[in-house]
Amino acid sequence: VKVELNRADTSDIMRIPQFGSKRAQKIVEYRDKLGGFYSLAQLQEIYILQNINLEYVEKYFTADCKLIRKININQCDYKTLVSHPYFDSYLTKTILNYRQKNGPIRDMSQLRDITHIYAELEEKLQWYIEF
Repeated sequence: VKVELNRADTSDIMRIPQFGSKRAQKIVEYRDKLGGFYSLAQLQEIYILQNINLEYVEKYFTADCKLIRKININQCDYKTLVSHPYFDSYLTKTILNYRQKNGPIRDMSQLRDITHIYAELEEKLQWYIEF
């Protein structure tokens, strides 16, 4: 039996060997901040799971990308953006300042040009934002 991370609660996760209440709580907290997982590798972004074996994780967990909660980059406020793990205050302010001066951001290409985000971050953000 596999646990769907984007729907699981802590008790679902705790049924998996090596995943006690502390790890389960951290997974649920991070999932809620992200808006869902697009990849099981994201579990390694959680401090307590940095060294987890992904082959082991793949035996027990799945991540359904269709369940990710997206942020509309043109309608959100500072608090919404900066509370997401992939947006720091500098990136958030850059986006909000651009919107205020120039209007909506059209697409990921324009966002990249405006913010100069690096490729790895762009790849992650594409799962969480919409225009």
